Amino acid sequence: MWILGDGWNRPAVIPKGEIESVTRVLSARLPALAHAYLREGERVRIIRGPLADVEGILLRVRPEKGLLVVSIDLLRRSVAVEVDCTLVVPA
Repeated sequence: MWILGDGWNRPAVIPKGEIESVTRVLSARLPALAHAYLREGERVRIIRGPLADVEGILLRVRPEKGLLVVSIDLLRRSVAVEVDCTLVVPA
């Protein structure tokens, strides 16, 4: 299988370390779930819990928690809260 990279005429290269990491997770036979690809600085939405449907910017991603910043642009004010990254999807 080929995955196109930056241009239509050349395939993308997947780093060997990424392939090895996924292979190790799968071969460990531990419970694993597909998860949304999240990047720091991305606009996200919380899908469950007391903050369900709140949107904000994911400022920091750590293995157990992420820092979500919710802003009111007109007032130039923000509030930050730690959230469970398994409850966050791209907005």
